[in-house]
Amino acid sequence: MTRISLMESELKQLKNSKYYYNSNGFILMEYGPGNCHHVRLDLGRHDNGTKKKYSAGDYEFLVEEFHVKISAGDNRYHYAFYEYLGGGIWRFFKSLLKVGESHKGKLTSNELSACDRDARGFLEDLREITTSMDQMLAVDAPPEMLR
Repeated sequence: MTRISLMESELKQLKNSKYYYNSNGFILMEYGPGNCHHVRLDLGRHDNGTKKKYSAGDYEFLVEEFHVKISAGDNRYHYAFYEYLGGGIWRFFKSLLKVGESHKGKLTSNELSACDRDARGFLEDLREITTSMDQMLAVDAPPEMLR
């Protein structure tokens, strides 16, 4: 699977953000005004088998996928999932509606558009701080194509 390299020092530069590394291989992030945006970065393994690698005073993470989560009230949550294809392209690959602890199907196009706006905003913010210029971040399709 194709991955993009992000350094912990880069993640720390995201304005109005908090992140939490989970040893199961992902990073949970809250960012934006009042930490209203929720993103999970799913990590790939380094050559040494770990999900993070310490080098030159910084941790490196290899991100394969991410998803955004939006609260829709009444214990309802919208999720949209994206995978990294390389060359700066992120592709939407699935959506999910969760009510309580139950998965209830896919999102409508309006619900998916809201998730897509959050995903694009996150990637634009990430583009501002990443030093991997050859890995410029973008979502590969407008919302109406993400069905």
